[in-house]
Amino acid sequence: MLKHPDPAMALDGLRHLLSDEAMLMASPNLLEFGDADVQVMADFTSQLEPYSIHFGARLYDYLQAIPDLAGFELESLKHRQSAYFSALHNGWIDPHWVRNRIDLGLNQYRIGLMPRWYLDVYQKILLDLLPFLWEIHGTQLTDFHRCFQSLAKVVWFDLAVACENYFNNDERGLAFHEQIEKMKLQLALPQVTGKQYLQLMTAELSQALHVRYAMVAQVRGPSYRVADILAMTDHGKPLPEFSYDLENTPCAMVLEQHRCIFPACVQQLFPKDAALAMLGVQSYAGVILHNPEGLPLGILIVMHEKPFADIDRIGEMMAAFSGRAATEIERLHTQQALFESEARFRAAFNQAAVGICHRNFDGQLIMVNKKMCDILGYQEAELINTPIQQITCPDDWEKSD
Repeated sequence: MLKHPDPAMALDGLRHLLSDEAMLMASPNLLEFGDADVQVMADFTSQLEPYSIHFGARLYDYLQAIPDLAGFELESLKHRQSAYFSALHNGWIDPHWVRNRIDLGLNQYRIGLMPRWYLDVYQKILLDLLPFLWEIHGTQLTDFHRCFQSLAKVVWFDLAVACENYFNNDERGLAFHEQIEKMKLQLALPQVTGKQYLQLMTAELSQALHVRYAMVAQVRGPSYRVADILAMTDHGKPLPEFSYDLENTPCAMVLEQHRCIFPACVQQLFPKDAALAMLGVQSYAGVILHNPEGLPLGILIVMHEKPFADIDRIGEMMAAFSGRAATEIERLHTQQALFESEARFRAAFNQAAVGICHRNFDGQLIMVNKKMCDILGYQEAELINTPIQQITCPDDWEKSD
């Protein structure tokens, strides 16, 4: 048996949804929605039950016909919209209704339905329902007016909640993007590069996304089957570097699919990955890092000991920092290649069978090999910064000019 719910329950359920508490408190009084309206809507809903079954399909066919909405994925919402339509008109606004409203609103928000389409939808609801109202009540204008009035109260209240839900999501989205830009500015220090940058970035990511672990790994070896941790944080604190085999890990799937998110139960999905169990990981998200030629450089990863709360935000923030993370891995590779090249040059320079020296533009010696020191009879330290004219025969110097 339907009854008017406890107003405190309804308000408590809606409190986190509506940003303006004054509006929330005033809505029932402004609408003058009372017990009589609840009963009217309950009776009306039972009469409209057959119509509710195909209402979702008709409504979304209508939306799909709008040119600006062509290509939107609306099919998956048809059944949910039909069920919600049935619940909407019984007049019982309780926490369960709030949960359904939030879920439906979030789905509409994620596929890109803008508030202006809500207005078209609610207009369509009222216009489609008027013939049913008239058929039910016939010439009883008083009953027709009372039913339409109760219906309008519910529809407008739902419209207000839907728009407020959308605007709140939009505000949270703007705040989230501002947070990303702020983090980028904080990390955009010219002296912070390479592993130092990656360490700071993983600490910021774990804090911003409220996850326990964040890390950056470079991949190497045949088919990129080995990963080396370049930076990893646990609750923002750095952990030692280590290497691991990617076989039977979610990281291997990231290399294949470029982006993977497992919101929960990742240990059950990858039972052979002992590290997941050792770290107590329940959720995992990874994004592949490419070089400009599209070849894999590494993986950006976040993990948590509980299920992820907001996978959309996690994916978006990881994408925002993946480019810089890839750049820093490339920088490390370039630095390593330069170091190895210099090491090879020094080895060849020092082991040469002939005397070799380098001078700067002012004619001062800046490098001499062992053979040159032996020929001249000086120690290396005695020759460095010495003008080359001092160790060159005047005749030879004139010839060199």
